[in-house]
Amino acid sequence: MPINRFLPFVISLALAFPARAQTTAQRLDAYVSARAKLGQFNGSVLVARNGHVLLDKGYGWANVEHRVKAGPETRYAIASITKNFTAAAILRLQEAGKLALSDSPCRWIDRCPEGWRAVTLEQMLHHTSGIPDYEEPLDLGSEAYVNFMSQSHSAERIVEEARAKPLDFPPGTKFKYSNTAYVILGYVIEKASGASYEEFLRAHVLEPAGVGAMQFASGTVLTPHLASGYRRDELDFATVQRGVALDEHTLKKEAWLPLDGPHGDAKLVATAHDLWHWMQALSDSTALAPASIRTMVSPGLGGYGTGWFVDQRYGKRTLSHTGLLPGYASMIEWYPDSRTAIILLSNTTGLRNSVTLDDLAAIVFGKPYDLPVARRLITYDSTAAFPLTGEYALADGRKAIVKADHEMLLVEIPGRFTAGAFPVGASEYYAPFFDNTIRFERGSDGRARTIALRINGATLRGVRK
Repeated sequence: MPINRFLPFVISLALAFPARAQTTAQRLDAYVSARAKLGQFNGSVLVARNGHVLLDKGYGWANVEHRVKAGPETRYAIASITKNFTAAAILRLQEAGKLALSDSPCRWIDRCPEGWRAVTLEQMLHHTSGIPDYEEPLDLGSEAYVNFMSQSHSAERIVEEARAKPLDFPPGTKFKYSNTAYVILGYVIEKASGASYEEFLRAHVLEPAGVGAMQFASGTVLTPHLASGYRRDELDFATVQRGVALDEHTLKKEAWLPLDGPHGDAKLVATAHDLWHWMQALSDSTALAPASIRTMVSPGLGGYGTGWFVDQRYGKRTLSHTGLLPGYASMIEWYPDSRTAIILLSNTTGLRNSVTLDDLAAIVFGKPYDLPVARRLITYDSTAAFPLTGEYALADGRKAIVKADHEMLLVEIPGRFTAGAFPVGASEYYAPFFDNTIRFERGSDGRARTIALRINGATLRGVRK
């Protein structure tokens, strides 16, 4: 029987059973899979919306040497996200009447410098104390930093060095992020509670919140399912844009830092699921009393609460934090009003975590986004780029100014950004700043007449003036 006799039947079936659209969970997985395939993400991701987990999965390697893949059970050093738990411990002690946020650290710290007497625990929590940050002169990830942090009693030495330094500014007058302040808070927890930092956090913060399986960075205790930390090998920019396999040839192992002492700035090790349970415990007030949670999420100078940056995205209140140590890069974003969270834990530094989190948020809230794709850059020629330069009137009422310097094309939207762009074709450029393309339409004279910028999944068009 001729096959064309079946066509009406086939078409009717297609109309009766249309192709099923991807679910949000499928779109999330497809996006992270595309990033991982390009070598732009390696680690574990959890995304939850309205209290329901949509994605909880590992991508790439937990340990490349032993071919251990990352999964939901993989643990990561969460670095500065630890500050959230240190802040919770201080608030727990306040609930128990053991201390007050108005206390000076000098109530708890031996040989307290005179300058610290005007500092309060609340200012230390908000990063407004003026106590200098120990990481700033060491340069996180540098050889000097690794050597300093690998030695025993690193927390003790941090506090000892801080004692000898003046405050950066009068307490309470400015915001300046201070890891040192949170190390000192670790000692305050020990003195006020009579227990070690780890013992108090486990008994009074982690276990009540249902995350007692979380671990602490240690140089002597083996942590099950701990991901090894890596940095991607130094590669030229064009190679990275084509996509890079993350394997034993491109991943370089970083030294594990034991973080000896009460490192309230970076001590904890967790899975993505641990952090999701922690957010739920805060939502349910099982982690802390409601008054303490209100304190935690109330921003001070610089938009920092106690252990959280407080902001908005898509008109929704967000609480977020990042964590960075050699070989580990973590990001969390929590929307408490809708029990929605995005958690990225990576054991490879130098990848595209920020743009990945931004796009996952767009997927969750039904906003435009683009799947990441490989791009092959061509050689930049400022003479060839010159016909693209000029001023363009954008559809949203603003303007774009395009200039050609000796290394790249520069595209500026005044008051918003100036982005460098590299050619992928004669009339198409790639802008790493927003991880997408800029396309020009040329006239018969070769000069550009229009511009189209692809930003956050939407196209912003303009006409040359």
